[in-house]
Amino acid sequence: MVSQVLTTGWFAAGLGPVGFGVYGLSRRLVSALNAVAPGPVAIGLARAVAIAETERERQASFAAGVILTLAPYLAILGIGLGGASLWARVVLSDRRYSAELAAALALALATAVYSVVFARYRGSSRIRAANAWQLWAMAVGPMLVAGLVARHGPVALVLWLLVGVSAVSLIPLLTWLGRTIRASIAWSEVREPLRGLLRYSLPRVPGAGALAALLAIGPFLAPYFGDVREAGYLVAGQSVLRIVEASTAGFSLVILPRVSELQAGGREEFLRHRVEDLIGSLLFAGLFAASQLAIWAPEIVRVWLGADYDPAIPVIRTLLVALVPYLAYTLLRVVIDGMEERPVNTHNVYAALGATALIALALGWSGLGVMGLALATALGLVLLGVLTVKFLRGRLRFDWAPVGVGAALGLNVLVTAAALAVQPIWRAHLSAPGALVAGCATGGVLLGLSLVLLHHRRTRWLLQLEGRLLRGGGAA
Repeated sequence: MVSQVLTTGWFAAGLGPVGFGVYGLSRRLVSALNAVAPGPVAIGLARAVAIAETERERQASFAAGVILTLAPYLAILGIGLGGASLWARVVLSDRRYSAELAAALALALATAVYSVVFARYRGSSRIRAANAWQLWAMAVGPMLVAGLVARHGPVALVLWLLVGVSAVSLIPLLTWLGRTIRASIAWSEVREPLRGLLRYSLPRVPGAGALAALLAIGPFLAPYFGDVREAGYLVAGQSVLRIVEASTAGFSLVILPRVSELQAGGREEFLRHRVEDLIGSLLFAGLFAASQLAIWAPEIVRVWLGADYDPAIPVIRTLLVALVPYLAYTLLRVVIDGMEERPVNTHNVYAALGATALIALALGWSGLGVMGLALATALGLVLLGVLTVKFLRGRLRFDWAPVGVGAALGLNVLVTAAALAVQPIWRAHLSAPGALVAGCATGGVLLGLSLVLLHHRRTRWLLQLEGRLLRGGGAA
């Protein structure tokens, strides 16, 4: 989270609106490509390494993972370099950005190399090593690049340096492949793990690709309905959603097996109550975060990105409409995966992607430009969240009363009104950074008061959370 906040701000300020727009489009291209192959394959590889009974089986599974992950990217890189000008015009809006396109494709390949290394460490239960590589590739390395060259280097240089950050993963990758070669692993031993990875990964590829496409539609269409700077505004707005989402990332690591255990044990009533609590907590917290971020969006943009990005303020506020539904999807999809063998989430993402594409084209052609694209993305994410909750409502038959919809809405209306009342005072007497600090302090006080009121009302999800924290600290 910290890395994403800092690097986005540094790149935005250093590259300028046009350069940041090209950078944002390039990163969206990398994200879309990486969502299709390394994500599902890396999960399957970690699983295959974990269940391998011998070191030889582990080496064969690793070789299969390397082939399945890297071969498509080498092909994509070759095709991209063969027609760089054409693909730059299609993807980045202008033939002049062929150097940036080549660097983006190389970054997708380098990120795939890192994903294989991370999966091998994760599957071998070498969690500290996995965390160290993740910290380097996803946080420390990008911050070093942003801090050193964001104000000086062209976008292509920035992307190539990011390629170097992830390409360091070649060191353990080549070491492991060398051991595999010395062990004389035959193709016949690799063939079955390769088939297993294909069976596991291919059904999961469309859903991951569709979600990446949903988030990429707006930035990729922006240059055609406006200019490349507006793509950067959309990427900045989506970054706010992703940063808030990062605060929930640890949840998915632990909830999936727990839901499966509860389902298998016939404890559906307990599961239903916990889903009610989860929806209640994300509704209150999501509404609070969305309202406070929307109120202080001007200060956030000027401190984070710079005054040149003031046109991004309405885009960010529009996308914040989808914060609660987006969090509902990211939190509850693992609950659905734990309960259902059917690809329910994939079908929901397909529906949201189709709606987003149609609305984006309609609003883009209507003349709304980047605001129309932002609204289309927000509506697509709202539909995705609604479909997710709707499925769980039908599957578990949970009750809305424990969710506390009325209390969440009422408290957030009061909190928003209080923040709006003090906002002019801070803006009149403080600079943008000072007003933002004062706004955060005000929000903290209002959040504390809201939690006290919810505790006084004996809100179940809050009492459950308090009980778990106390038990975790040894007090109960």
